[in-house]
Amino acid sequence: MVNTLEVPSEKILILLLNRTQSLEWRTKTFLEGSAAILRTSYFGFVQEEIRTYYPLILKNCNEIGNRNVKPVFLTFEASQFLVSIVLEWRRQKKEPLRGLPLIPTGLQLR
Repeated sequence: MVNTLEVPSEKILILLLNRTQSLEWRTKTFLEGSAAILRTSYFGFVQEEIRTYYPLILKNCNEIGNRNVKPVFLTFEASQFLVSIVLEWRRQKKEPLRGLPLIPTGLQLR
C-alpha cells in the first residue's frame, strides 16, 4: 500500500491477533521511506477505543450502575490465565460449558 498505492504509512492501522504476531510483523516488514505505522492487537485496539469513548458509553448505557468506576483491562495473557482457572474449576465440578461449540481445553486460547 505504501509503495504501490502511495498511501501514507501513518494512515495505516494494522490489527494483529497477539503480541507474537505483532513482533513477527515488525521484524519481517521493512518499508523504504515510511513513517510510523500504527500496529496493535485487536484486543489493544478495543481497549483504547473504550478508554477514549468511555464518557460517551456512560452517557448512553443505563446498565452501568456505578458511574465512578473507570475501565481497567487485564493483559491478554492474564485474561487467558484467569479463564483457564475457571475452566479447570468447572471441569473439577463436572459442570459442562453448555451451548459452547468449542472444546473446553481450547477455549482459554480464544
